[in-house]
Amino acid sequence: MREKLKLNSKWFLIIDPEGEGSNKQWYIEPPQNISQQIDIPLTQPLSLPSKTTNLWFFNSFDLENSWFEPQVNIILTLEYINFRANIWINGYQLESHYGAFTKFRRHIPQSILKEKDNLIVIQVQSILSSLEVPVLSPFLTTELAQSAGIWGDVVLEKMPQTYIEHVYVKTDIKNKRLVVNIYPNNKKFKTYKVKVPELGVEAEKSKSKISIQLQDFEKWTIENPKLYDLHIQLLTENYADEVKIKFGIRDLSIVEGKFWFNFEEIILKTIYFDWLPHHLALQDFSEENLKKYLTDIKESGFNSILSFNKPLPSKVLQICDEIGIIVGESSFFPHNNNKTNSKTLFEKEIMEILFQHRNHPSFGWFIINSFAPEESLSGLIREIRKFDRVRAVTICENIQSSNRKFYSSTPFTVTLKPTEIIALKPWLPANEETLLWLETFDNPDALQFVINYNFISTQTNQNLQTLPTTDLVEEFEKRDLALSFQSSEKLLENANLLYIAHYNSIIHSIRKNERISGYCLFKFSINDLENFDNLISLLPNNPTVKQTLKRYNQDLKILIDLGKTILFPSESTNLDVTLTYPKNS
Repeated sequence: MREKLKLNSKWFLIIDPEGEGSNKQWYIEPPQNISQQIDIPLTQPLSLPSKTTNLWFFNSFDLENSWFEPQVNIILTLEYINFRANIWINGYQLESHYGAFTKFRRHIPQSILKEKDNLIVIQVQSILSSLEVPVLSPFLTTELAQSAGIWGDVVLEKMPQTYIEHVYVKTDIKNKRLVVNIYPNNKKFKTYKVKVPELGVEAEKSKSKISIQLQDFEKWTIENPKLYDLHIQLLTENYADEVKIKFGIRDLSIVEGKFWFNFEEIILKTIYFDWLPHHLALQDFSEENLKKYLTDIKESGFNSILSFNKPLPSKVLQICDEIGIIVGESSFFPHNNNKTNSKTLFEKEIMEILFQHRNHPSFGWFIINSFAPEESLSGLIREIRKFDRVRAVTICENIQSSNRKFYSSTPFTVTLKPTEIIALKPWLPANEETLLWLETFDNPDALQFVINYNFISTQTNQNLQTLPTTDLVEEFEKRDLALSFQSSEKLLENANLLYIAHYNSIIHSIRKNERISGYCLFKFSINDLENFDNLISLLPNNPTVKQTLKRYNQDLKILIDLGKTILFPSESTNLDVTLTYPKNS
């Protein structure tokens, strides 16, 4: 009975800088004479008069007779819609959507629909238009926050009266069992049947939580990412609703400041995965090209990717499931217990991310930005554990503090252990950066996952020579001597060396220290050589120098974040990329 109708096509768009559409009831009769046609999903950010401009998207659709049969439910789904959206069908307003590139999914009453010329109108506002939303300025300045629009599919789904909304598969390796939680759209009496054909196991019960004992099974590992098919049926007197999902059997947690994967210690070798909404429509972001890119990443010695403040598209996780890459990601919104709107948006987004991604075995690490007091973090972890108990969760407390702490919670417990994440600031003088790096090795409570990122600023009075890090000191001193520059000419001369040595010295030093639990090659959070915000004071005000710096930055972009972090086939770099991640690490 399930059936989908995609509404992707040419839509009409009205740009409304004055916000007059609501008063003029464009949701009932939008003025087509002042509209333009545009592809949905969007393929490029829109050029708008201001960042607070309203966007009105509208289109029409027809439905076949079968959509009006009794016992039919109709669901509207919009994927990756940013940020605030009001949706009307034939003048009937559905619930509003708030969220940064998250999914909108709502039931549509049959009574408001007709067979021909149904009008759908979607009013979209940027997060910058929603002044009641307390989001900090760093998030507002990103292209992601400013890309208002519809970036994913618009889909109508025909469903039976009683259907399966969601399935959550929890694997328990130690007890050799599979727990399947089934979420139907209503509580009417029904029977559930689940089976894993390859393992020859099945069960049938009237309860929506089903536990299945397993005998022989293969774990999902980085070397052998084994996936199983799970078939779930909801049985009523008149019909059966069925869904199929893939799952893997694995365990990932943080134990005493170290990452553990399938009950063995692991070093996470991570590359930052950056994406923007218009990438979704590019051929370079196709499943084939993404698979090739991620396979190249794995073959180059990385075993994980990290997306920070940008929840990943589902197809990226699906590919990581297949090829064996661990995924870490975080929510767009920070957690703030003191602000009701922020807390509500955060919790909604958390639940949506977990519901969408928690069956992916590759999704192993969830990072949360928190502005809440320390005492509220334990409660937050408990709430998350109600929905998801099979991955590592790390809470970053007080994002603005120079003494930022991270809290981690291993699966099945709510014990919080204070940890720190080491960070390097690429624009600091080399000796100061070396000191920031080395001081962390004397901290036994540190979760030594290294990110060349720009949030943390720590101070130390320790003497560099007193630290037991001879190899590290030697490695960094070599770089410090090589990259000391006193003039703009010296900077230009050593620009290539600066970036190559920066990453190589980090990675080389990490490999020499057994306490490191992981590292991430991160993109530069400021466009150092392109915007000149931190270098211009060191340089003469010379257009030629600026042009040369910009050219270096373009040539070096694959080193800055290993491709922006995706280097598309249409782009190139003049440098040997393998310098940043030697194989057979």
